[in-house]
Amino acid sequence: MTNDGARAHALVLAGGVDRTHPVAQADSVAAKPFARVAGTAMVERVVAALLASDRITHVTLSLSRDAVTTAHLTELPAHIRAGSVSLREPGPSRAASALDGAAVAPGDRPLLIVTADHPLLTAAMVDDVLVGAQRAACDFAVAMNQVQILAQRYPEVRCSRLRMRDGVYSGCNLYAMMRPAGSRAVTFWRELEQSRKAPHRIAARLGPASLVGYLLRRWTLAQALERLSAQIGCRVAPVLLEQPEAAIDVDTPADLALVRRIARQGPGAHDTAAR
Repeated sequence: MTNDGARAHALVLAGGVDRTHPVAQADSVAAKPFARVAGTAMVERVVAALLASDRITHVTLSLSRDAVTTAHLTELPAHIRAGSVSLREPGPSRAASALDGAAVAPGDRPLLIVTADHPLLTAAMVDDVLVGAQRAACDFAVAMNQVQILAQRYPEVRCSRLRMRDGVYSGCNLYAMMRPAGSRAVTFWRELEQSRKAPHRIAARLGPASLVGYLLRRWTLAQALERLSAQIGCRVAPVLLEQPEAAIDVDTPADLALVRRIARQGPGAHDTAAR
């Protein structure tokens, strides 16, 4: 892969039909990514944000064709007909779908990976991740947000937290594989996903020194990722995003209600209205 001005192929992880998910049930749709925000399915909002960035050359959507037919989407079929978006059957998990997508993406460009439950994604966020990853000269970039910034704007948001010596961080479900070696990070992601019900395997993979160091907050975020890089065999670096909305995805009906309010009021208006 060459950076080529950080122009990239994009992979959206959407999955298949799942009417049992609480978010899907809250909006009476066939799967979580089809829940509507400001009248548009979340997955279509994600695709629109990607296509709005002139750094994205093509979008591969990891989504079953049955799901597309079932959802009665309005904008996505037109993008598929135009050739700017292509479909690929999803794997059994997000990490498996990401690994499969990485294998078929063009080898001469970076690959931006995003989940379909990220309806507040903007072209500016996409550009910031790719530019930041390029500046970091890494194999694989992980977009992160400082929880302090997120909590100041949206205190009701619940998110997973990574507590480091230099602060507390939350992931943004945005990743950039800048070079082929970055696929090792996706492979590691899949290993962790497969071991999520066996914590002893995760501990063995990371090593006791790394786990103890994390628990004692011995490292900054960058230092922790440097240690991880040495273990998995590729350089992983963080890209910090300033937009708190970058860390908001939709896992629950409460999340869906929040992003609908943000989309209606506009970013930055939520905390003002709450005062």
